[in-house]
Amino acid sequence: MIWLRYYGSIETLPVIHWFKINETGDTRLLAKNNREFIVGILVFVTYLLSINIAFALGFVMLLFIYAPIEIMVMNRIYKRINDQFLKQIGLSNDYKEYLENLKQYSELMCNYILDPSPINKAIVNEKKAEIEDYKTKESESIYKVIAQLSRAQGHPIDPHKVSVIEFYSMIQTINKK
Repeated sequence: MIWLRYYGSIETLPVIHWFKINETGDTRLLAKNNREFIVGILVFVTYLLSINIAFALGFVMLLFIYAPIEIMVMNRIYKRINDQFLKQIGLSNDYKEYLENLKQYSELMCNYILDPSPINKAIVNEKKAEIEDYKTKESESIYKVIAQLSRAQGHPIDPHKVSVIEFYSMIQTINKK
C-alpha cells in the first residue's frame, strides 16, 4: 500500500504466516519480504545524512508517522483475508462448537444477572469450565499437521510456499478419501 507490499488473499498467503498470525495476532506477517525496500531506505537515509542532517531527520520522522498507518492497513488486509477464508473454507466443527458454547455462556450469564440464584451460578460455572477445557485442549501444531499431510500426499510440503487455500484444499481432499 503506502510503503510495503502485502499478501492480499488466501491464494497468495503462505500457510505458515496464516497460522502464526492467528496464533500471535501479529498482522505484520502479512508484509512480503521487503528486505530490498529496507536496505533502500537505509541507503537513502545515509545519502541524506551526507547532504543535510535536517533532511535525514525529516525523512526518518516521516517513517515514524507512516508506521501506524501501515499497521492499520495490515489489520484491514487481515480482516479481508479472514473473511475470504471463512467464505471459501469455513469453520471447523470444533470451533463451531466452541462458538456455540460461548453463546450459551453469554445467555446463561444474562440469566444469572437477572436471577442470581445459586443454581444459575452453578450452571454458569459449569459452562465456563467447558469453555476453559476447549481453550486448554492441546491442538496439533502446524508442523505435525504438515508432516501428516506430507505423508498422505507422498511428497514434502513447504509451509512457506504452500498457500492457505492450497493447504486446506489438500486437507479436504484427504478427508474425503
